[in-house]
Order: sequence, then C-alpha cells, then structure tokens
Amino acid sequence: MRTLSPTRVLPKLITLLVVTQSLFASTAHAAPAQAVFGLAPDHAAPGVPHDFSYYVFTAQPGQTLTSTIRITNVGHRAGIADLAPVDATTGQTSGTIYQSQAAPRIVVATWISFTPNQIHLNPGQSRLITFHVHVPTDAMPGQYVGAISAQNPKLATQSTSSNGSSIHINIRLVVADAIQINIPGPATHQFNIGGIHAGGYSGYQILYTHLTNTGNMLEKPGLALTITDTNNHTVQHHVTQLDTFLPHTTINYPTYITGHLLPPGTYNAHLTLTYDNHTTTYNHPFTITTRQAAQVFHGTQPLTSHTPQASKSLTYLLTGALAAAVLALMTLTAITLKRRTSV
Repeated sequence: MRTLSPTRVLPKLITLLVVTQSLFASTAHAAPAQAVFGLAPDHAAPGVPHDFSYYVFTAQPGQTLTSTIRITNVGHRAGIADLAPVDATTGQTSGTIYQSQAAPRIVVATWISFTPNQIHLNPGQSRLITFHVHVPTDAMPGQYVGAISAQNPKLATQSTSSNGSSIHINIRLVVADAIQINIPGPATHQFNIGGIHAGGYSGYQILYTHLTNTGNMLEKPGLALTITDTNNHTVQHHVTQLDTFLPHTTINYPTYITGHLLPPGTYNAHLTLTYDNHTTTYNHPFTITTRQAAQVFHGTQPLTSHTPQASKSLTYLLTGALAAAVLALMTLTAITLKRRTSV
C-alpha cells in the first residue's frame, strides 16, 4: 500500500485581475501609488527558497493544524488588505490557479479559518496572522490544495492615450500563498479522457481535449496527440508537458493547430496521457463541422486605412489598445507564474 508524501511543490500566486474597463476621450494619467501586499510563511519549508515557499501539511481526518503566515505591505502607501481562504483548481492550460475571494468556498477553503479578515498596514509594515486548518472527520485520503489570499480592495488604474483618446483599465493585485494538505492512505493515479471537439477564434484553430483527474494525487501529465484523416495520414502531431493537475478537477485542454487548418470532415484522434508511471489512452473519431471551422475566423475584422466612419476608426483604435494592454497584463501574469512554478 502506497502512502502519500509531500514531494509536490505548488507555487505562490500573484495575479493581475482585470475587473473593469472603460474608455475616455481625455488625457490619460498614470495610476497612483497604492498599498501592495505580499504573503509568506513565517518559516520557509526545508529546501525551498523563502520567496517560493508555501505550506505542506500531513494530517489525519479530524485533526486541527495551526500555523502562522506573514503579510507585508511592500507598496508605497498605507492601505487595507482583505484576507480570505480560497480554493484551488486547475487552469485551462493546466497549472494551479486560485479562486477569487468572492467565489463560493467548497473544499479546503472551508477548512481554513483565521482572524482578522482585514488588516491595515503602513508601507514596509508586516504582521503575523495565526490560522487553523480543520480537516473534516470524513476527509478521504489524497492531496488537497487551497490558499490564503490577500488583496487591496481599492482598484488601481493603468492608462494609455493616443491621438487625444485614452483607455483606462482597472486592475486589482491579488496574492495567494498555497496550502497543500496530504491525508495519508492509498494513492490513486487515474485520468479520464472525455473526448475531443474543435473550435477556435481570431484565426486560430483549436482542438479541446476533455481531461479529468479522477485520482487523488497532484499530477503533471505528458500529453501526446496525433490526428489522422480518413486515409490514416497524420495531419497533426503534438507532444506537450502539462503543469500541475489537481485531483477531481476537469479542464478542456487546448491544442493549437499548426500549419494548415483542418477543413470540415471526419478525423481520428490518438491520444496518450502519461503520469507517474501510468498511461491513459484515447482512440476515437471526431468531426469538424462547417460551423466549428467558421469559428476560427470569428471576431477577426480587418482594419483598413480608409474606414469611412470616424467613430468606427476610433472604436478599432481603442479596441486595439485595450487588447494590447490586456495582453501585457496577461503576459506579466504568465511570467510571474512561470518564475514561481515548481520543477
């Protein structure tokens, strides 16, 4: 009988959450400095750099654990931090992500408790918060992940301007420190592949694979996908290493078609998922419909230099600026996550 060991590593998460957006025909102004918060365990886990550290507990059903977490105002203004326990899940492209503070608390978030839930800190000031993890008496063996998150309730605004018009994006900085709880018992490594369907947008054709981690362990599966036509000719082949995939979570993993787009028709999918010396295979035909093929070009509208309506030109300009700004925020988030993701 195999028991669980706390060898998996989960990242501390920092995200930029775009919460609202608005357009103005006025001069843009930079966002004011505000309070920015960081979270870290009071003591780093052995062998893990402090900036990457998080919590790993081994606990029995019915057990209560107690620890401390340090919150620090690393910004240049005094401010209030909202603190809350949150659940973790698997992002669409894999990797651990955390729910917002407004999301319903389902699993680990219901196990974590602490006070206060709101704290005022001056620049550079920090404070230790004592928290408790109450493992339910009916908790099953496996690995569970949640987090403590902190956020500034006030929004920050990033602005850009062009030709007398500007775009303002309101963002909220959220930081979360992971809490992994291992409940000893038999380890189950198992995935279910629920099928493949086609889609796409903005010139990209995508095959979505329905994946579910039906086991009780954190996994980092490798995915190999081969697409053949009705003549058994290989038209696509992709090999991908996924990031952390949490137990009892489901995603539609996107694989972007490279080279020539696949026209409407019937194809065969040959998929192999490998994880922890286990393998799950899927061999099944699927169809790309005319409507699914048309989705590839949905939302793409060519910009021309001779658009007759000035308002339409302004709309295109602002939409492009918004897309660029959001893309920059998404890129910053991706870089942050990549730097903090475990090996």
